[in-house]
Amino acid sequence: MTPLQKPQRRRRRISPMLIVTAICTVAAVGFAGYRYFYPKTVEAGAVSVVPLVSETLGPATLDALTMTSVASRVSGRIAAINVDEGDQVRAGEILVRLVDSDTEAAVLQAEAQLRAGQNAVVAAKADLASVSAVSENAARLHKRQQQLMTTGATTQTALDNAEADARQATAELDKARAAIAQAEGNVDAYKAALAVANANLSETVIRAPFDGIVVSRDQSVGAVVTAGVSIVQLVDPASLVLSARFDESLIARLDPGMKVSADFNGEEITGSVLRINRFVDTETREFSVDVKLDSLPKNWAIDQRARVHIAVAEQTTLPSVDKALIDRRRDVAGLWLVEHGRIHFTPVAFAGGSATRAVLVTPIPEGTLAVKPGRRLFAYMPVKPEEGGQ
Repeated sequence: MTPLQKPQRRRRRISPMLIVTAICTVAAVGFAGYRYFYPKTVEAGAVSVVPLVSETLGPATLDALTMTSVASRVSGRIAAINVDEGDQVRAGEILVRLVDSDTEAAVLQAEAQLRAGQNAVVAAKADLASVSAVSENAARLHKRQQQLMTTGATTQTALDNAEADARQATAELDKARAAIAQAEGNVDAYKAALAVANANLSETVIRAPFDGIVVSRDQSVGAVVTAGVSIVQLVDPASLVLSARFDESLIARLDPGMKVSADFNGEEITGSVLRINRFVDTETREFSVDVKLDSLPKNWAIDQRARVHIAVAEQTTLPSVDKALIDRRRDVAGLWLVEHGRIHFTPVAFAGGSATRAVLVTPIPEGTLAVKPGRRLFAYMPVKPEEGGQ
């Protein structure tokens, strides 16, 4: 008889769905553990009471108190421009030369008229010498006839003729003297005309009116310019200022001498308030302030834009935070505050402050840490504030 065999047990198969579910569960638990239980190192800063310099901020453009458009006072064609944009020049240095044939011709004409006038004076003086000799001779003859008349050696007719000749000679002498005076007057007029012509000719050589830098070259060699047309523009760099604009409500808070910080696209330059202009724009309701800079940007240009911060007051009793810690959620400003090692977003109202710190209106205890919003933050996120944070 064949013995009965023990039936084999069937091996149970694990469902793939169960494996996937288990893996997902482990991953979810691990993710949740990492997300909500593993502290992340973050940069943080504390709410604190520190000295704050209250500042007002305004846009500004670079301007100059001494700036001029160099132009000619006469018309002409530009023969040479000796400078270009960015060149430094000294007062009296020749910048431009013009060619003006009319002015040159006027000088030649005035010189010719002066020579003719001087020759006329010489001729008039020669005439005076001749007339003077005739007059002296006529006077002697008249006197001789008078003496002869007393002795009866001459006639009344001869005496009358001698007297008439003497009078005519005297009149001719006066006329010659008047001709000299007129000729000399003409010479003076010709000298004045020559001076004017030379002055106009000198205007064809245009010189720098002061030490400065050429900021614009408006014409080219060969161009024909009329009087008053700008050829180059010159600026005295020592007179450069920032012209800043502020709302008229701030005018009572500003004074000359206040410290200023100017931002030229990341380049910080210090300065001070030079003067407050006493004119408010009727449309924008803004007034301007001229700021004298302690130094100039490495590269600068007239009308270059900047932003200025003017220190108007110092406050020491108000809690504040670094502005880099402020975040916005759904257009609401606030802070990611740290509490028991976790963070939560708290809406906070701010009011003024300085360029780097904001004053808190919402009461938050001094020393409370706030996380810098530089990564993906979420509510109840465990954090470990970074040492040396803000």
